Amino acid sequence: MIFNIDGNNMNMCRWAYEYLRRRYTLPANPPRGAYIACVEFLNTLYDSDRELLLRKMKMAWRQKEYRDRQRAHKKKPCSFILSETSLKILKGLAKGLNSSYNDTLERIIKETYHEDKERRKQARKKSPFKMMNQ
Repeated sequence: MIFNIDGNNMNMCRWAYEYLRRRYTLPANPPRGAYIACVEFLNTLYDSDRELLLRKMKMAWRQKEYRDRQRAHKKKPCSFILSETSLKILKGLAKGLNSSYNDTLERIIKETYHEDKERRKQARKKSPFKMMNQ
């Protein structure tokens, strides 16, 4: 399916127009609106060029929506290297928990953080300095 610009979705129309404007020479403010400007511009292209451009726009729109969803859930992309051993362990844990790698890592981080926090809290209660100051 080729990308269709929804004329009722102003966010999509503005995005599509900006997408085209970054790649082609189009005015900053379309006189008749973003949707009409997009349709008029796309109609100037050969069918094969238009189809290719619409496919690229579809992929870019999906990526934009994905990033927006991640931002809404306060998720940030991370990139790091794991040893083969650690990756095997992660795969095994994720499979055992029936979870994704991301969810498994988040779970491990949160559990470890809470355990460490509790350990520190207990250590403060047992601190010999606390007894000396009382």
